[in-house]
Amino acid sequence: MGVIEDARKSAALSSAQGYVETIEQSIIESELDISMGGFLDGRYKE
Repeated sequence: MGVIEDARKSAALSSAQGYVETIEQSIIESELDISMGGFLDGRYKE
């Protein structure tokens, strides 16, 4: 059996992958913002 336990493990794995992807995206956006002189959001920052 173990269907419920397998579903819990799968849900936990999906959540963890989502967190990692979100953090990676945040890092990428931060790096782009710095390298583009603060222009990532469409507004120039002096």
